[in-house]
Amino acid sequence: MKIRKPAPREGLVVQVLAKQFEWNIRYAGPDGRFGTGDDVTMTNGLHVPVDTKVTVLLRSQDVLHSFFLPNIRLKQDTVPGLTISQWFEATKTTEAGRAEFRARLEADRANLGPRVEADLREEIRLRLAKERPPSADLDGEVAKAFAERPIGQRVGDWIEAKAKAFDFEIACAELCGIGHTTMRGTLVVHGKDDFFRWLDGAYVKEVHEYGTDPNALINKHWPADQNGIEDEWLRAGWPADLKAKWPERK
Repeated sequence: MKIRKPAPREGLVVQVLAKQFEWNIRYAGPDGRFGTGDDVTMTNGLHVPVDTKVTVLLRSQDVLHSFFLPNIRLKQDTVPGLTISQWFEATKTTEAGRAEFRARLEADRANLGPRVEADLREEIRLRLAKERPPSADLDGEVAKAFAERPIGQRVGDWIEAKAKAFDFEIACAELCGIGHTTMRGTLVVHGKDDFFRWLDGAYVKEVHEYGTDPNALINKHWPADQNGIEDEWLRAGWPADLKAKWPERK
């Protein structure tokens, strides 16, 4: 991964600008060129197609960060003043990851009681803390909840909630300030057709009729002289049937 890098034209290219405490992401849009009016931008959500090489161009606006995809086992520092190229290829969609996670929990169903109880206790504790005046009878409220619905009846719903909440994470692996632990994003891996449908929807329907907010941080702070790499894969692969549905540009 670090030594043998594919040519960017072999797959998707994405720009990622790190900033305390968020990940700013930009796609080249239908023309395949960065820094133009059809770029698609977002924060803390990196969407990619499965089984496709993805070149990530990394920069930092402020301090040293580290772009970390734990499920991909990719970690790369982002250094102020530098554009650093890395790549990965996800071989499993997010939905497949959720299904596998659900299956692991189901296989361990007999041992999940303590985790279900701990989560319910925390949920009740947070509810009681919001009450005015606050109630101190946490144990009584927990006992009441289990009397109304025993733990065995709660495990299935708990598994389903955990599986639905499962995501591949983007983390910062470098201590970058007091908000370091909040610098988290989501890697969403789509099927290839679903990826283009998602990106096309983001391009046409977001903040502006085409593309996204020109005042987005990555549009304002990514140096124009660092836009030399184009996304030929995206430009060539954008389906014609989606383009045919675009509204007329004003």
